Amino acid sequence: MKQRATLDGQIAALHRRGVTFNYMTEGKARVFLSKNSYFFKIKSYDHNYEKIDSETGYKYKDLDFGDLVELSLIDFALSRLVWSLCSNIEHSIKLRFNNLLMDDHDPDIGEKCVRRCWAGEQPELHDNPYTNELRDSCHGNYAPWQLWELLGFYDQIKLYNTYFDLKNQKPPMKSLLFIVRKMRNAVSHGNCLLTDMNRLAPTKHEEHRADAEVTNAAMRMCDKRPRARGQRANAFQQSLNKLVVNNYAAVLVCHLNIVDGAHILSHACDEVQHFIDRLNLRRDEYFGDKNARDPRNHLVDSTLSALETLSKGYLRKARQKVRALQSNDPYGTRSETPARLQKRLFRRHEQINQLRMQCAELQTKEALLRAPESLVTRDYTSIDIETTGFSEDNDCIIELGAVKMRGGEEAGSFSQLVNPHRVLDHEIIRLTGIADEDLQSARDIETVLPEFLEFIGDDILVGHNIIAFDYEFIKANSIRLRIIPPDNKMIDTLSLSKVLSPEETNHRLVDLIQRFGIAQKEEHRAESDAAQTAQCYEILRDGIMRSDMREMNS
Repeated sequence: MKQRATLDGQIAALHRRGVTFNYMTEGKARVFLSKNSYFFKIKSYDHNYEKIDSETGYKYKDLDFGDLVELSLIDFALSRLVWSLCSNIEHSIKLRFNNLLMDDHDPDIGEKCVRRCWAGEQPELHDNPYTNELRDSCHGNYAPWQLWELLGFYDQIKLYNTYFDLKNQKPPMKSLLFIVRKMRNAVSHGNCLLTDMNRLAPTKHEEHRADAEVTNAAMRMCDKRPRARGQRANAFQQSLNKLVVNNYAAVLVCHLNIVDGAHILSHACDEVQHFIDRLNLRRDEYFGDKNARDPRNHLVDSTLSALETLSKGYLRKARQKVRALQSNDPYGTRSETPARLQKRLFRRHEQINQLRMQCAELQTKEALLRAPESLVTRDYTSIDIETTGFSEDNDCIIELGAVKMRGGEEAGSFSQLVNPHRVLDHEIIRLTGIADEDLQSARDIETVLPEFLEFIGDDILVGHNIIAFDYEFIKANSIRLRIIPPDNKMIDTLSLSKVLSPEETNHRLVDLIQRFGIAQKEEHRAESDAAQTAQCYEILRDGIMRSDMREMNS
């Protein structure tokens, strides 16, 4: 008989197997094993680590208790996401089935589906206090729409597929829905998904051919071309043979193809993005190659990379679908945030921006007092961005522009629209002239931002309100994409104007270009605004050089 282990015994067992306590101290580990999770569940993630033979049996290679905890937290986030997506799929199957029944020319099609599905017998219904009254009211004569409220997910799919069997048609996504049901059952019972990432999908495990239906659909969702016969599969396609990657891909593909509600899809996109953010929170440090030549755990890192690739592929396609569906949404574009709370958040963000601008102004004033030459350069890159709003956390970049200056002359430019995968506010369209259709064929921020960062290089960056606005958006998007944010020196023409011309009331870019005779209006397009900002800086720089700023009063 196996004896229970005390908390001391559990910690001792981890020590015997070579588990370290660097990321999480032994004291915190004791609290975690008492308050957050239990030993058997946490230890199950050690299957992802290599065992090395030792005198006492074996020890794990490079395994820290913090690694196990981090995997359990990522697993929990994945399970919650899968549960939500599967619930959406179940609801949407009922909706599609309902539409099929309504549009069918046979008024008895519902009864025929029920009779065919259970061969004239009664379906097995479990006791449920929330549905027993409905069950009893049917007196054994069930219509499909009543069974939707009474059946489990397995029988829901079975009844849905029966309709297509009656029509001599192949049920759509039958194999993938089977996988969806299996994964839904796993998360509903609290089973861990990431305990053994080497575990293969059943078709591969049984040495049958790879699951081409899932693989090909997942590759298309991620805008990747499936390998041709005889070609070697790339790393991502090989990862699709792993059970958790394969099953997650099936859930995402089904959700993308079956769910037709704009609001449901939009909410799912938020959940998937949250999962990506959680997955990457400590990934580089715990499993990746941060401060190392190679990943600390190639199996874990590559599997998480595949889950991230699938998630991003889903996001691109789902956001495109949302844009197409929103025009027909009977409720219109809806926000998760109540209007009153939105106003409070907007005011709070305005306050934060004001503080940022004040800090930038103080930094500029200090530089002018101590070392005005630090704000004087003839070689720099002027940048500007256009966005869907003012919050780097909730809004998106829709255009990146930059003008490279050498010796006071333009030496190159950068201009790219960015697809935000959301409908633009009418005020943004009016202000910028950028319309939704202009952005539909634009590339995503994942591809545009790295090109932009490569263009600016290590140049000094000049921008109007660059410190409080442009840089915050660039930094936030860099972090989301797991790119090191740029740390270029920055010169803010807004702060310069305020410090050099305190007698002036307004210091917007449009005020500066009118004051300096550059133009009469600001175009609110990234490249042209960057060029006008550069022209303003050239004039402001000459003002610095003409003045003895060291004698300036604070």
